[in-house]
Amino acid sequence: LIGKTGVLLGLIDDGKLAGFMALVWADNFTAAHAASRLTCPDQDGQLAKLFGKGKVVVAQSMCVSTAFLGRGFSRALVQAAVKWVKQNDYGHFFAQIADHNVLSWLRFLQQDFAIVTTWESGHRRFLLRWLLAKEKSKLLKQARPNDRHSYAKNYEQVPALLMELVARVEQGQVAFLDTASGDTNALPFVFGKFKV
Repeated sequence: LIGKTGVLLGLIDDGKLAGFMALVWADNFTAAHAASRLTCPDQDGQLAKLFGKGKVVVAQSMCVSTAFLGRGFSRALVQAAVKWVKQNDYGHFFAQIADHNVLSWLRFLQQDFAIVTTWESGHRRFLLRWLLAKEKSKLLKQARPNDRHSYAKNYEQVPALLMELVARVEQGQVAFLDTASGDTNALPFVFGKFKV
């Protein structure tokens, strides 16, 4: 369902709509911001400096019906979106997610997104950006031991994890997962910094 400013990805199971995700696009970061496709503040222009070149896609309204939860459908939607972005040669792929929606932002982080900024708008939100393989490789090579933190995959650790994420991101770092680490019971976070 492709329109002038976006595409809607749908996931069908046994003839029923199980989930969907809208993707909207713009010519560049500034245009996406001006059109309110990206709503995160950028008062000092740092985000525009980092991501100002190249076409932009923003994931919006990912939803999986409660009758279909637990089947990996949200993961499939994010994977399909990444595949679509690659096929259509976009320079940047973003998602904006409330910090309390832990399952959602973790799902994006597991598909090579990084949290690049945080802000408050009624509640705290994260801006995530998909990392190109070369960007992720460079950030991993630059990471020192104190840039790596591992959290258990359970909700008891979420408050401490959120405090760590917000503190690091507010200091200008990005947060992402080392998905090649292989430990399925842990969340191997890495913190790094993009160079302007």
